[in-house]
Amino acid sequence: MTGLMMGMMEPPPEMEGEFHDWYDLEHLPSRAVVPGFLTAHRFVCIEGWPRYVAMYDLESLDVLSSPAYQAITGKNTSPWSRRVVGMAHGYFRTLGVQIYPGTALLGDQGPSARVLVLRFNSPADATIPDILEGLKALFEGRPETAQLRLFRSEFGGLYYIGMVELRRPIQISEIDITKFGRAGKCLDLINVYLPYFRRGATPPGSY
Repeated sequence: MTGLMMGMMEPPPEMEGEFHDWYDLEHLPSRAVVPGFLTAHRFVCIEGWPRYVAMYDLESLDVLSSPAYQAITGKNTSPWSRRVVGMAHGYFRTLGVQIYPGTALLGDQGPSARVLVLRFNSPADATIPDILEGLKALFEGRPETAQLRLFRSEFGGLYYIGMVELRRPIQISEIDITKFGRAGKCLDLINVYLPYFRRGATPPGSY
């Protein structure tokens, strides 16, 4: 099963330009070249909060223990990273294992017009099957759905992260959360994202 590293955050308005310089010129490129990092993408939130997210597909979470990754994190985190992250709002970082379908990567079914992220916070064991069944009922097999994935994270708490790549927009108001059964009460985030890219820079996902 592949892994996921995902970081959400939003800079204060006065740091917006520096935030993008840091992400585009240092942070994301330095991770994209680490062996075992399979994809690296940034997105802009158009419905929900915080405004920006970066997603990385990993061969496995063991990649994060490798010397190559340890050389750029922890005590080796750059001063620029400490400054920007320390000033950001809405910081949420999670590490997960893909439990459905197992090894799919972001973009495997082609580019998407939107990416939908649903977060389930601390669901009871008995309700966990309802999450996947609800996601399948809502999205799988629909013409607008390019790909559906589900991740389990035990980083900083227990989370299940549903990720839906969409070929065309849908409205959050269309999502029938009753499909999640007992797990619906644990749904604490639904964000809609557009792919982010910097003019004149490397196209999204081509690192």
